[in-house]
Amino acid sequence: MEDSKATENDSTPSSPHAEQHQQQRDDSSNAFADTLSDSTVAIGASLQNMQQMLVGNMQHVAQMTLSMNSMMEEMVKRAISISVFAGPDTDVLERGEEDSGGGRFSAALRIFVTNNSPIPLVGMRASLLFSQRKSKGGIDGYGAQSRRGVCITSTYVPSLASGGEDSNEGAGMEPCLEFETLKPTSLPPVDNGAHDRDKSCSVEQNSKPTSLSSGVTARSAVRVSVDQPRQLDSQITITFTSPGTGNAVSITQRFGIYLMHLFIGANRRYYYAAEDVAAKLGDQIEPVPSADGQSSSIHVDLVYLRRAFCVPPADGIDVGSVLVLMTDRNTGVLVLGLSVVNIDAELQRAECEWISGSAADGREYLSKDELGNILPLLAKEIDMEIR
Repeated sequence: MEDSKATENDSTPSSPHAEQHQQQRDDSSNAFADTLSDSTVAIGASLQNMQQMLVGNMQHVAQMTLSMNSMMEEMVKRAISISVFAGPDTDVLERGEEDSGGGRFSAALRIFVTNNSPIPLVGMRASLLFSQRKSKGGIDGYGAQSRRGVCITSTYVPSLASGGEDSNEGAGMEPCLEFETLKPTSLPPVDNGAHDRDKSCSVEQNSKPTSLSSGVTARSAVRVSVDQPRQLDSQITITFTSPGTGNAVSITQRFGIYLMHLFIGANRRYYYAAEDVAAKLGDQIEPVPSADGQSSSIHVDLVYLRRAFCVPPADGIDVGSVLVLMTDRNTGVLVLGLSVVNIDAELQRAECEWISGSAADGREYLSKDELGNILPLLAKEIDMEIR
């Protein structure tokens, strides 16, 4: 009897109050879940915005860093002063430096690199690049001889690089750019299809690494020799480590080595007065004929002659004087020079005739083809005051 009553009580439907209470609990749970979901979405959106802002800030900082490094590199590059002076190697000869066997014609390059920036240059190197000069039309101006190529040698000269006896006090403490020796190397001939700066038509000479402090000048000197008289296109490149990125930064400057540099470097004196010509150069001097067989002469300003041939201010340039471009180092015989044959009434310009001496055995120092190719170029260089 009692069991049946219990069964009846269990099967009795719940009261409306209980159902309402359950519904309220379900609604509360759903609202909490919705709130939690909305909060999660909001937190995710906030984190995403923060991440985007962080990435944007990092990119901005990185861009600013790159810009600052670029500005610093440009500032350092602009503060580097590079000077290259090409001239006769008479000083090299007088200091007893030996010819490295590169050829008959040689010039000395004196190089000065100054760091005017407040930042030291670390891992600094210098490189020299040499190539045969090519004219605007793609022709080098030397005719068929240029197809032979040119043998070039470049040697580091410590005595000149350190300033030698003429250097200022303390100059010996300045760093030197010590170049490796460029052994005799053939410069390929220039043709119409080769670019002026094509690596295959150039040879390179590099220096050992060094450091250059702020306000300090590094110097160097090399002796460039060639076996044929050729104008050379040259350039120097200074490379150093960027203080910001650690990458290599370079700056390049171009310069030329002219025939005047190569010829004048082959003798110790450039001028003889008329009364000294026979005693110093001998009497076996003849005019150099032009291509048509006539005597070849040029007209040039006396000022240019004086500067190009280093004529002392106390010496006058008179008719009969000889300006020497090249003498044989062993015999002293005149290889090529200019004889002053006339001076205008205003004493401004001189007419000069190309002259050459003869060796005792009758051999030619310069062939007729070589003279025919180089004399017009030499005349232009003298008239342009190439020194």
